[in-house]
Amino acid sequence: MMNIDALEKSIGYSFKDKSLLMQALTHPSYLGEHKAQSNQRMEYLGDAVLELSVSTYLYDNCSRPEGELTRIRAAIVSEKPLSEVAKSISLGSFLVMSHGELAGGGAQKPSILSDAMEAVFGAVYLDGGFERAREVILRLMMDRIVSITANYKQAVDYKSRLQELLQKNGNVNIEYVLLSSSGPAHQMHYEFAVCLDGKELGRGSGGTKKEAQQNAAGMALNMLAK
Repeated sequence: MMNIDALEKSIGYSFKDKSLLMQALTHPSYLGEHKAQSNQRMEYLGDAVLELSVSTYLYDNCSRPEGELTRIRAAIVSEKPLSEVAKSISLGSFLVMSHGELAGGGAQKPSILSDAMEAVFGAVYLDGGFERAREVILRLMMDRIVSITANYKQAVDYKSRLQELLQKNGNVNIEYVLLSSSGPAHQMHYEFAVCLDGKELGRGSGGTKKEAQQNAAGMALNMLAK
């Protein structure tokens, strides 16, 4: 078993059952070479624990209306902030994956890092309960929670900003067109174009359809600004 003391110190939690953390660090690609359980089920659980932890924090500390809280939470629990937190604790260096995935830079891919970060949160929940998991999540993500909450319009709502800009002179037909989708079910990649009355304004990609559409809208805003 690898030495995971440094990782436990970074996340601020010492596991009673080390096997839970080891499972959280095991990428699905490893299953093709060894008999092991991957972190996919733990990722599913960690995602729910993360959302509840962030939701309760925002409810207690942010007076914005429900719709804004939903958008802020979506930005906080998205791939970019999660992968940034994962990099800050060198999570990639602890991941267990196939030789091919490792050689392809998998240990630094944002999608893999964000999934593993959620799996670690799920492992803490299973080992120590919700309150301990919530403590770990808030400690690791607080800087991003504060920043995204303060700047949520810039961080989240490119689509609404584009809609408001284009509709200043009346109703227009804005459409998000799926250009491509690829990858395995647990690691999909989407590309969208945003079109105004059939004319393409910008393209964007991401690990979810919503993220790709937001990035397309952001690109369109940048192009229109020029």
